[in-house]
Amino acid sequence: MDTAQPNILLVEDNPINQKVEIALLKKLGCRVTLAENGRQALETLQQANFDLIFMDCQMPVMDGYEATVHIRNEEHSRHIPIIAVTAHALEGEREKCLAVGMDDYLPKPVTNSDFRRMLERWYVARSAIESRNEEPGLSTGRIDFTVWNSIRELQDGLLKELFEIFLQDTPMRLEIISDAITQQDAVALQQSAHTLKGSGGNIGAVHMSEICAFLVELGKTDSFENADRLYGDLQQEYARVRNSIETELASLSAR
Repeated sequence: MDTAQPNILLVEDNPINQKVEIALLKKLGCRVTLAENGRQALETLQQANFDLIFMDCQMPVMDGYEATVHIRNEEHSRHIPIIAVTAHALEGEREKCLAVGMDDYLPKPVTNSDFRRMLERWYVARSAIESRNEEPGLSTGRIDFTVWNSIRELQDGLLKELFEIFLQDTPMRLEIISDAITQQDAVALQQSAHTLKGSGGNIGAVHMSEICAFLVELGKTDSFENADRLYGDLQQEYARVRNSIETELASLSAR
């Protein structure tokens, strides 16, 4: 990996898994701090900053789901990517992980290539963007920056154009979704959330797209349970993504 040494928090209770996963991460050039349950992870996060968290889901004292909710509730400006690492390959497990605020998902047993892929997706590309950030304290949101890099390679100036369209279009989409929830219009909710899910995915706004996917499902089933909470999450995530995009646009304009 051709970037600064990643500082990783590994949250894992199984002694064998601990040794294997620490060895794999160190082989990839990472500094690794171990927490043996979710509560210990929260205490560790109060004492040091980390670039990435690999979080087991099933643990004693406090599991990975509860720990992630605490982390997301307490973070303000800087978003730390959290990757679920779980032996549960059940249907809906990935969606459950994303719903509590995790950014990605790895099934056990984890391999060297699995960890490398997650580091490249959530650390290397992210670092390339943040290294150009002249304004400290801005959140980067939950963005797959490899999507930005791919767009750059397609056509010069295309990324800037897509950003400008996204920033102009999204507030209107959010308003339509809000109205659909207020009026309990399942068809409008499904259609508007589907549109925003696609545009978010196309610019790498991973978590925005995931939240929209849940709203689409509510529209399909004519259910509005948790719709207000999901919409609140969507607004907050858009604010984070907008900050990242505006920072990148300023960087593009300065070149």
